[in-house]
Formats: sequence, structure tokens, C-alpha cells
Amino acid sequence: MKKLIIFCSALMLALANVAGADDRSSVMEKISEDLEARALAEKVVGGSFATFKNGRQVSLSSYGHFDTSKKKPIDADSIYHWASITKTFTAISLMQLVERDMLDLDDPVTKYIPEFRYVHNPYGDINDVTVRHILNHTSGLRSPTWPWNADGAEKSADWQWHEPIFWSQLYAMMPYTGLLYKPGTQYSYSNIGSSLMGKIVEVVTGDHIEIYVDKNIFKPLGMHKSYFDITPYHLRKDRPNNYTWKEGELIDNGPEFDTSVTSGNGGLNAPISDMALYLNFLLGIGDKEKYEAILKRKTLESLWKPNFETNYDPLADEWSAGTFFVINSKGEDNKTRKIIGHTGSQKGYRSFFYVYPESGTSVIWAVNTTDTEAPRPLVYKSRQIMLEKVLPLLEKSK
Repeated sequence: MKKLIIFCSALMLALANVAGADDRSSVMEKISEDLEARALAEKVVGGSFATFKNGRQVSLSSYGHFDTSKKKPIDADSIYHWASITKTFTAISLMQLVERDMLDLDDPVTKYIPEFRYVHNPYGDINDVTVRHILNHTSGLRSPTWPWNADGAEKSADWQWHEPIFWSQLYAMMPYTGLLYKPGTQYSYSNIGSSLMGKIVEVVTGDHIEIYVDKNIFKPLGMHKSYFDITPYHLRKDRPNNYTWKEGELIDNGPEFDTSVTSGNGGLNAPISDMALYLNFLLGIGDKEKYEAILKRKTLESLWKPNFETNYDPLADEWSAGTFFVINSKGEDNKTRKIIGHTGSQKGYRSFFYVYPESGTSVIWAVNTTDTEAPRPLVYKSRQIMLEKVLPLLEKSK
């Protein structure tokens, strides 16, 4: 974890204008200790985190290795799987279609996906479930895509496919799927809902969600090393393996896996350098004319209107919005900030990003290892450090 310490030293230098040297040194020493201790405790094989201010990279730290052979260290070009952070790209895609009058958020889901009419709605007509509901995670749909586990086991068997391969499989589950509550009255995170968002984009435009995002978000932003699912040949040298700890054994998942028909829900892969371009877009830092052509600022910010409190993390005042999440974060300086972001969790990959538009600051974090018995503590602790300690320091820097 030496690189973590080097990172913190570099960040202290970058924040030289923040406060007295003694105070700054003390804060960053604690940050280093917390991050290093957490990473060691969770036995992470490799990871990265970076900070940005007004479009400038303040710091980038990469630690650990691509795989357990320890022949290649994680570096600035390493490509992570961002899992559910993909949902934010799919949400932006939907809003692009709204701006072009190609769909209405209050349209019923059945207008675009007729098979959805077979979902059981004990609270009324299934046509009451709208595109807005699945965008906001208020449709009443369950969280997991697959509804069953192998042979009645509590956890999926190793031989099971990661996600449904064909849309026909997902459609076949519709008659066995019921809403958990009246649409629009509660929040419940739904991977199946987000997968349907991606399918709606395809139905409306004729482009698969992967192609649509590449043409309408990746390329306009210059995210040329970003892609869905299996890594292109010319980028394979930058793709690390991912790992899961299970009952004390480290399982190598290899570098690749296919999210199949759920790619709009969680298929994104990219290096932090590409994700930094996305963070700049969210913050509105850079070519504003180009950004407006992708999505008008007012439309983008409509995705950040809080709906329901999530109650996921007892340490965070977190609210669901239009696929994004909003955290009212109280920093160590006692200032409350409205932070926008999302987490990602799939296979061994764990990640998050958060932007603070008011100050033009952002943070991003990813690792290639998780523990199946306790997958969340590493994310929550690292997020808490970034939001409560690092973002306030970045805000005060030049």
C-alpha cells in the first residue's frame, strides 16, 4: 500500500493553499491510514481513486496489481468495470429521446415493451407503470434480474449464467413477476427496470443500447477507451482480472464477463481517464456547447431531483432521483453539500463516483476485489472518507 501513502503526499502538495501545513498534514495522514487499513482488511488485489477540481486532475492513485501473479501493477490506463454506474448513461440516453420528442416519460412501459403487460399489478392496471417510474426506481419491480436461484439454493450456483442471455428469457419471466407496491409511492432499486430502460432506447431508435450510448455519449465526449462487456483486442492489455473472496478463498473471475441483455443496466467498462471526461460533462466543465448538444443542462439536472430516501447507508443522507442518487453530505467543516453520484457493484468490481457541482469538484474510486460475505463496508467507508474529508479540501483548493 505504499502507493496510497505516495498519493496522500501528492494530494497534500496539490492542496497547499487550503490551510496550515500542520492541519493539512494531520488530515491527510488520517485519510491515508483509513484508506490503507480498509484496503488491507478487505484484501483488495488492485484499485484506483482520483480527485478533480474544475476539470483538472488533482490526484490519481493506483495500487495493487492486475492479478495475483503481481507481474503488472494497476496503473492510470487500467480499465475497470463500472457496473450499475452504467445506469446513469442509460438514463441520459432516455432523456435525449425526451428532448427529441421521441418518447414521453409518462408513456406506459407497455407501449414500448408489450410483454410487460403480463407483469402482475395487484394495485391496478399494469399500464399505470410508466417510463418515469422505471427511471426513478419507483415502478414496484423487484431488484434482481433473475428471480430464482439454482435448485432452491440460497445463492446462485457457479454454473448459472451471470445474467439472462436472451430477451425471450426476460420476457418469459414477466408472468411470474409481480409489483411489490403501487407505482410511484415508494422507492426500490430495480436492475430489471433499468434493463428495460435500455430496451426502450433500442425500440425507439433501432440501436442497441450499447451502440446508442457509444454514438451519442462516448464519442461526443471523447471516451474512446469506453465499451460494453467483452474488451476489444487492442485494449486487453489494460484490463485487469477481478476477484471475490468466498469463505476465505480468493476466486479469480478472470478479466471478462458478459452482461448480455442487461448491458444497459450494468455493462460499462472504462479507464478513469475516460470517466473523468464524463465527470466534467456532469459538472458542466469544458465545452458547454458540446455538452448542450448531448443533453441540455436543465434536462440533466432534472435527473438530480430527490424522490425517496434510500436508507442504504446509515452514515449517509441519501436520496433516489432520476437514476442518479443525491447525498446531503455534511463534511468535517460542518457544511452540508448536495452531492450527485452512483455506485457500481458486479462480480468482483466495486466503484463509485460523486460530483459536487457547486464547487466543480469530483471523486471517483474503483477496486477489482470484493468479499461475498461483506460486499459493502469497503465502499461505504471509502465513500465516507471522500465525501466528508477529501471533497471539502478540494473545494477550498485553487
